[in-house]
Order: sequence, then C-alpha cells, then structure tokens
Amino acid sequence: MADPTTPDAHLVLKDERIFRTEDFLTFDLVGNNQTYSNDDFRNVTGWNISPKDSNRIWFLSFDSCCVQEFDLQSYSFAVVAGKCMECGSRDGTFLNALIGEPKQLLSRKYSKAELVFFDNFATSLRCLCFIESKWKVVTLLQSDTPVNYITFDVAEHFLYATTRDNGLLRMKSSWREGIDIIMSPNDGHNDGKLNNAALQNPQHMFFLSNDMFFIADHGNNVLRLVDLKDNTISTVCVPRINTTEDIDGNADECKIAEPISFFMQDELSIAIFGSSSYYLLNLTAIKSGVVEEIRTTLSVSCSSKLMMSTPYLIIVFYLSLKCLTVYFV
Repeated sequence: MADPTTPDAHLVLKDERIFRTEDFLTFDLVGNNQTYSNDDFRNVTGWNISPKDSNRIWFLSFDSCCVQEFDLQSYSFAVVAGKCMECGSRDGTFLNALIGEPKQLLSRKYSKAELVFFDNFATSLRCLCFIESKWKVVTLLQSDTPVNYITFDVAEHFLYATTRDNGLLRMKSSWREGIDIIMSPNDGHNDGKLNNAALQNPQHMFFLSNDMFFIADHGNNVLRLVDLKDNTISTVCVPRINTTEDIDGNADECKIAEPISFFMQDELSIAIFGSSSYYLLNLTAIKSGVVEEIRTTLSVSCSSKLMMSTPYLIIVFYLSLKCLTVYFV
C-alpha cells in the first residue's frame, strides 16, 4: 500500500507489524514493538486508507468480525465498525452493524465514500458506505457461496470473485444487476469454453486488460488465462498433484507449485507467489497494464528479496526462489 504520510514510500505488513519502505530492501517499523500486541494484525484479510482521514488505515481480520483502525501518527488502535469477536450479519450504522468473516477491502478511484468487502459469514458483498450523512455497513448483493478472493477489472466496471466451490462470479459495479456466473462450480481441470471449464481451489486474479486475466489455480498448480472476448480459459504450465520439482520452460512444459497471488512488480514484470516459491515474469509486450497483443512473451528474472502483495496488503518474506520462463503462442 502506498504510504499516505510519506512520498514514494510503501506500507508493508510483516510479522504482524507495519513497516515503511521506499526500496523493499530496508524496512522501518512504524511505531515501536510496544505499539503492537500479539494479535493486532493477526489474520488480516484486507486493508485500505481510511476515507475519513488519510493518516489512518482501516483493516479487516478474518476472525475478529469487525473493522479496525490504525493511526499512523499516534500509533493507536480503534474499532471502526461492527463488534469485535461478535460475528454476525446486520446492516446499520458502524456502531450497530455486525460483520462476519470479511475478505478484502477495496476502494475505487472515483468512489471515495465506499469501500467494498465480501462477508463469507453472510455470503454477501457489503460496503462501508457514507449514506445520508452517516457511515454505514450496507449489503449490496447476496450470493450463494463464500469466496476466496475479489478484485475489480482494470476499468473498475466489474467486480470478479473466485469462489470456494471452484467457480467464478462477476458483479457490475453499479450493484444493480445481480451476480453473473462466469464459470459454474466445477472441481478439476478443464480448458476450453468457460461453461465447461474446471478449476481447483482458485485464488487471486490479475487483470491484464478488462477482458483478459490470470487466475492462480492453486489446486492444479498452474496459472489459468481467462479470455472473456473468446469466452475461453487456457492453462499456463503443466497441471500436477506432485509439487516436488519446479521446471522452467514454455507454457506447455513449465511446472510451478501452489500459486496464490500476483503483484505488478513494475510496468513490465509480474510476480507470482506460491505457498513456498516465487516466480517473476517479465512482460515484453505490455503498455500501462494492458496487453497490446495476444502473442505475449513472458521471461523470467530472479531476485533474492521476495515481496508478496495483493491489492490489500504487501508481505515481505523469504522463500525458496524459483525461476520460470513462459511463452504464450
């Protein structure tokens, strides 16, 4: 997350502490060790800059059942919404609302009075919204299944979700047209048209354009490339159960292990993070995050410092580094 208090710096969550870094090589603790208790940032599933005060962070914890706040200047904590450790689903003002098992906390460029999250307790998309001069927790859409991950497309016209039952959902960001099923729940591995495709524990997504994105197919140990224009899905690397050996090569030969998330390292590089491995792909035909042609070549470069990121947090840690070369043809 960009540090709202320090130009060119980022805030990083590491070992249940917040650090500030400008180069991802050196890290300065925000506050001191006495600032934090052992469980302040335990099981964080989403964070974002407070729309009320840019010197504060709002964050979600999967098992605390509330939204909390951390002040970057006073290093103090406070409850923002819900009742911590009282899980439930009830809309209302921040003081009266109940939250269950929240996932992600996303903002949009042109909607400062709304942060959205998915509540797996109620299987619903909800928001922290400023309505009628009050901040409230509001249910936007009801779903039938819990999710693993949610994110917006590049233009923020749609919100996409990978689900626990191996499906893929889409919601128009006006929140007025319900939930579309892009891929029905189907456990396994199958490429081709989206209506017949199968996933195995899909995790994070990474959008190359509004119509093309990667899915980290954790259970099949591969990346999946979804093309909404052609209504198809394809596989990068070889599906497998055994993850003892990673192999470099083209899209039909490479082997990776348990991919989870993506991070845009810079304009031409995508980092892929697995349970115990790290892959860095360099894109050679990309401009401003949009693929200029489908024939995109990805090649690898390696780094000894590992940086894991999602739209809601960055975690720095050390893993066994793996190199990967993938060619789309």
